[in-house]
Order: sequence, then structure tokens, then C-alpha cells
Amino acid sequence: MVLSESEFKDVIKKYTELETELEAASKAASVLRKKRNELVGGVLEFMQHHDIDEVNIGGEQQIRRVKTTSVESIKRESLREELERLMGDAENAERVVEAVMSNRAIVEKEKLKKIKKKDT
Repeated sequence: MVLSESEFKDVIKKYTELETELEAASKAASVLRKKRNELVGGVLEFMQHHDIDEVNIGGEQQIRRVKTTSVESIKRESLREELERLMGDAENAERVVEAVMSNRAIVEKEKLKKIKKKDT
């Protein structure tokens, strides 16, 4: 469905109002996350020191100490070094790295972004 010019103007106005609200909410959320993260270290240290895995905080809510493990992204240099070690051939290892790096999928997404005009 293609918007009429009048509908387009209304949609753009609403879009910019929502963008402004989202920016303010994002800043507020960032401040709250920072405050929360300042508390996390002390709580984790206390729980670790006292070997506590869960804390009941009222009602049916708990705070649980959880460990997560993730794998780092593959870096060009570490890939080349590992291939060279396995293959025993620096030249072929570099060719494989080039092939892998140059054939990575490229994903494009289109979105709207509100920007402030530069003073000229």
C-alpha cells in the first residue's frame, strides 16, 4: 500500500515523535543499566564468597548466579596461525584464510534513521 502525501506526512510526524521518545527511553534505560551493573560486582562477590547460588527476593522471584560460556569470533590471524600449524604450510594456510574471508556472506538491511542536520 502506497501512502498518499498527506498520510506520508502524518506517518513521518508520528515516526519522529516515536524516535524522540525512544531516544529518551534508551538514555534512561542506559542510566538504570549502569546503576544496576555497579551493584552486580558486590552481589556476585558476596554470593561466591558464601557459596550461594540462588537468593529468594520475595514472591516467586529469585536472583540466580549463572555462568555462561561463549566462543569468540574467529579472527583472521588466529585462523591463519591454526591452519598453518595443522597444515604445516604457511602459503596454503594463507590461501585458505583468503578464501574463507573473501567468501563470507554479506547481509544488507534497510532501515530508517533519524539524524540531526549539521549547521552549515
